[in-house]
Amino acid sequence: MKQAFTTPKVVRSKKGDMYVYFRFYKKVKTIRGGLNYITFKNEREKALAFEDLRKEVHRQLKSGWNPFENDLSFQKNNFTLIEALDFALEKKKANLKPRTYESYFSSVKFFKEAAIKSGFEYMPVIDVKRVHVKKIMAKCAEIRKWSNKAYNKNMGYIKAVFSEMLEWDILENNPAHSIRKLKEMVNENANRTPTKEENEKIKKQLTEKMPGLLNYLRFIYHTGIRPDELFSVKIGMIEIDSLTIRIPAEITKTLRDRILPINPYLFNLLLDMDIDKYPDDYYLFGSRREHRNLGIKPETDFLPAPYRLNRSSGCEQWKKLIKDALGIDVNMYAYKHYGADNKILAGIDLDALRELYGHTSKMMTMRYAKKVKEVYRKQIIEQSPDM
Repeated sequence: MKQAFTTPKVVRSKKGDMYVYFRFYKKVKTIRGGLNYITFKNEREKALAFEDLRKEVHRQLKSGWNPFENDLSFQKNNFTLIEALDFALEKKKANLKPRTYESYFSSVKFFKEAAIKSGFEYMPVIDVKRVHVKKIMAKCAEIRKWSNKAYNKNMGYIKAVFSEMLEWDILENNPAHSIRKLKEMVNENANRTPTKEENEKIKKQLTEKMPGLLNYLRFIYHTGIRPDELFSVKIGMIEIDSLTIRIPAEITKTLRDRILPINPYLFNLLLDMDIDKYPDDYYLFGSRREHRNLGIKPETDFLPAPYRLNRSSGCEQWKKLIKDALGIDVNMYAYKHYGADNKILAGIDLDALRELYGHTSKMMTMRYAKKVKEVYRKQIIEQSPDM
């Protein structure tokens, strides 16, 4: 009796990736097993891994496995912890912004290094338990000298990578899911807002030294937009007639479209910037320097221009002009908090502020609006009814 399948063989495509090829009732089937996403020491090691995959496919075919009806039962058991982390990170990459992916990549790198030093390099991922993740994370904290805040941040990325393994049926449960966060010390001076006197000094300094950076700062203050997102805003996203700025999902942290209202202050600012004179593909706060090594200058940077500025550009100039020159220890991003505080004190509702900032909950917005409790307390004093 003629068998239903051909003998599986390992094939390398023109692009360089490998797979196991066979026919099942004359239908072509290819199996990759996630091995192309794993970093091998050399080509020989990779070839051996695919040969093992080929043998396992052949074994299961002979045992009656139908590749068009059922998934490979061995796939989720073949990964070591290190291999599974690499595979899951590569799969998750497609849904992450480049900068977010860099954070995930760093956390996974640290985790793998600690796993190896803890003796878990070849541990099957299906054997990884909560206790192993905690031990590896403790090793990370020891090596990297993490604060509790840094530990919690990296743990969040690691939990998400393990969750990705669930999506690909590598694991049935997330071993990091129930690990509690470490208690973080609250720094009341973190992103403190400027005093009125400091704010006037900052505006005067930027007006004289870097007017474009002052306009950039005004946008953060009025809209609460993230600095990196603001560097990605183009002239074509601005609709003066409808008083809106449409931020596409691909440049937002939340990967959701946002619509920013243009208030009278921003309206006048945009008119002063003569944005109608520039092409739609120009960045609102860009650079006119074709060669980036020429250095940031007021006549070429933080202006409508064809080249995108790096995220660090604003922070570097802020440190130079404000922190170092004026001795004012206020972060540029604090102007998002400063804008939130002043809006709350002006009577703007917290839900309206949440919508403006693109937050999913009031609690997130309250982190930026530190004056909320003061306003609530004032409302209780002034509006409480008599019995």
